[in-house]
Amino acid sequence: MSDNFVFDDSGNAYLQSGGSVIWSTNTSGKGVSAMELLDSGNLVLRGKDSSVIWQSFSHPTNTLLSNQEFTDGMRLVSNPNNNNLSYFLEIKNSDMILSAGFQTPQHYWSMSKENQKIINQDGGEVNSASLIANSWRSMGPTELLKVGDGLDYFALGYVSPVNKTDLDGCKAICVGNCSCLALFFENSSGNCFVFDSIGSFKNNGAGFVSFIKVLSTGGSGKNSPGGGGSSQKRFPYVIIIAISTVLIIIGLLYGAYRYHRRKSKLPESPKDNSEEDTFLESLSGMPIRFSYNFLQTATNNFSVKLGQGGFGSVYQGALPDGTRLAVKKLEGIGQGKKEFRAEVSIIGSIHHLHLVRLKGFCAEGAHRLLVYEYMANGSLDKWIFKKNREDFMLDWNTRFNIALGTAKGLAYLHEDCDAKIVHCDIKPENVLLDNNFLAKVSDFGLAKLMTREQSHVFTTLRGTRGYLAPEWITNYAISEKSDVYSYGIVLLEIIGGRKSYDPDESSEKSHYPSYAFKMMEEGKLRNILDSELEIDEEDQRVAIAIKVALWCIQDDMHLRPPMTKVVQMLEGLCAVSPPPMASQMGSRLYSNFLKSTSGEGTSSGPSDCNSNAHLSAVRLSGPR
Repeated sequence: MSDNFVFDDSGNAYLQSGGSVIWSTNTSGKGVSAMELLDSGNLVLRGKDSSVIWQSFSHPTNTLLSNQEFTDGMRLVSNPNNNNLSYFLEIKNSDMILSAGFQTPQHYWSMSKENQKIINQDGGEVNSASLIANSWRSMGPTELLKVGDGLDYFALGYVSPVNKTDLDGCKAICVGNCSCLALFFENSSGNCFVFDSIGSFKNNGAGFVSFIKVLSTGGSGKNSPGGGGSSQKRFPYVIIIAISTVLIIIGLLYGAYRYHRRKSKLPESPKDNSEEDTFLESLSGMPIRFSYNFLQTATNNFSVKLGQGGFGSVYQGALPDGTRLAVKKLEGIGQGKKEFRAEVSIIGSIHHLHLVRLKGFCAEGAHRLLVYEYMANGSLDKWIFKKNREDFMLDWNTRFNIALGTAKGLAYLHEDCDAKIVHCDIKPENVLLDNNFLAKVSDFGLAKLMTREQSHVFTTLRGTRGYLAPEWITNYAISEKSDVYSYGIVLLEIIGGRKSYDPDESSEKSHYPSYAFKMMEEGKLRNILDSELEIDEEDQRVAIAIKVALWCIQDDMHLRPPMTKVVQMLEGLCAVSPPPMASQMGSRLYSNFLKSTSGEGTSSGPSDCNSNAHLSAVRLSGPR
């Protein structure tokens, strides 16, 4: 199958592969009238007055051409190597810098320090050693092994020390940090550097003391038979030490027994801990592992609660450097443990602008915590389901960008990851907003992995009532199209500023999807939109968003577009035809489903789409 380079009537140029857009100039509607490839290799899009609207020289990827200007803010990024590691060149603070794209990026060359060199010397001395990143990660007791007093490391000239202390203090910092693999201490200044990934050492006589973390091998006695006089002198001390040790151990055991009895909580068995440690260590690209005490300090003993999730509470925290965090503390075991494993394994290995970033985790005893980037504006539901309409309200442009960002995040999960990831719980509560209202999909605890060869899969019911696709309730196999349905409901709620079912509305409007289909059929699109919103009547995005939402919530999963197509339609890259009018199958299914669950204590729901009973969001999940 060949790729297509398209320059469409709207002035947008894009590269299409396998029916999906993999690159675009994003110049639709910006007045582009012509495309020109200059002799220099610069691809230029011009307006009617021949002005330059977009040029490839201003958007480099991994290559610079002759005479192409490389300015502050631009970045060249290499293709990932076999270890999925990329390198990037950029201009920052009037200096050109090369960096290795570890989880914490490390600078290893800069124009201002070009005089650095590794010089081979005669005499058989080792002047360079290579270490594979993460090769020292291990479970069990560890200790610091001294490497030498004259070694240097390429990143030391570019990173800031974690602390100013003495050598013992520096070693204590590394020992107390599970992610620390190596430390460098400068005697002259007291600067302490720690690293969670290691590249290569240099031997140039620098004034650094170097240690690496290795498994502790323990010690063995060196006393040989004979020498009875020496043994007799040490005998009383051995007895005293042995008795003291036994008494201390008994005291600790008694204290632990009283503590756990008071907490009325049994710890996980050593076998369970060992299995989970093995599982976590087997993950590639595993995020930082924090100790429980560190997170307890970072959250001020979990004092500021941000919200309540399906399996635990979320608290505000901060790292020593001031970086704000959101710490999710899973409560209990069982299904919460499965959510923990799913979250770490799925989101810990993927990175995307519209997916919330997992910065680390804690798996210590019975404690299970997840550490996310802090999202200053919280979840989407707090902004579109406002009871007091006088509060600050999101304008249409912000809402549309949130919908588009959410669609891009889902498209990445469905199409661009090694394994196809079906989120299974798309709802406004799981769309988080940063301080610029950039949308990021979160909460992967119920997600389902599928191979690229699988089109559908059977699994137990999971998700939140009100956002479940019909195939969940009818026990059909589910696919990524189930996420598309949930996204369509969320998109409708963004457009209307209300829940998909509202018992306070009239019987005609209470079931919002049915009402939206009716208004579409009658050509009254303005009735679907939030009545409080002020929009430009010529803004075609309103009609596009409504039609896309109604395409996504079709009862027949085969009629729903893939999320990549949803992104293209929202961006105006392809036309959106009127959606077919949906049958009432979905409404009838929800009615029967809610009747069957109302007696189980979850919550009650409408007996039909016109009922005035309240449809609440209830999370449903089962074993994987």
